[in-house]
Amino acid sequence: MSSSSFSPTSRAQNACATDGHPSSRSPLRLRRLRLAAAAAVAVVGLGSAQASTTVINFDPGTNWRTTTDRELGQQWALGNFTSGEGIAVQTGYGNAGTTSLPTDSMMWNCGTGGDLCRDSSGVITGGDGPLEAFFGFGFRIEEGAQVLAAVLSVIADDFFHLRVNGISVVAAMIDDHTDGSGQPVPLIVDIASYLRTGDNVLSLRAMDGTLKGTAATCESGVEVSSVLGAFCKYDRVYEYVSVSGAAITVPEPSTLWLLGGALGMLGLRSRARRGGATLTHRPG
Repeated sequence: MSSSSFSPTSRAQNACATDGHPSSRSPLRLRRLRLAAAAAVAVVGLGSAQASTTVINFDPGTNWRTTTDRELGQQWALGNFTSGEGIAVQTGYGNAGTTSLPTDSMMWNCGTGGDLCRDSSGVITGGDGPLEAFFGFGFRIEEGAQVLAAVLSVIADDFFHLRVNGISVVAAMIDDHTDGSGQPVPLIVDIASYLRTGDNVLSLRAMDGTLKGTAATCESGVEVSSVLGAFCKYDRVYEYVSVSGAAITVPEPSTLWLLGGALGMLGLRSRARRGGATLTHRPG
């Protein structure tokens, strides 16, 4: 286990740190956020039948790209992402030791055709890939759209650093986010405040290894820098990024609709006062 700690480098990260390490309730928090987003969609739908909801899926798939080229990865980290850069991610990148995560949420860089991740028998086992990989996801929020919710569930073996539009959001070591049986517990990250109208970029850097800590040298592997400090990059059996989540947007309600809703509420209050009633909920 690494002696690293959760790095409070941003607002979203601070919010996670305030709650302490994620527990088995993390999936429940994600479900609550999704339910809240669904409720918001329903409310807007009541006010405008023409409002169309857009769901941007962050699960592994063709929209995620990956590279082992550090210079290209740094460009993605800065928010500079062009569609088609890098290669497609290897999805379904599970392994024999990780049982708490859905295999379809796990991905890695395995080169074209998966050749970088095959063992001596030619099988992809989840433990033979590159020790460091960069991931990018580009998407667009159209002019006039309102972000109702945007949530990511993310963890990596062993280190990850998430940026959104070039802004550092969260970085963590897997050793600090496991349950009582040693299985990984993803971090639930609200990224809505980092999104903007137009082009948006999610970027992830992930590495296999441990933080150097107070050791004089990296006894195993190669020393590289990370946002959490010096990192010893070496093979710790498995490597992967697990990510899931979505952003939900709707057209902003028109000024006319807002005015109509306000006038309707004023009229309801006026009628209630004349009838001697109050706008309160009656139990039972």
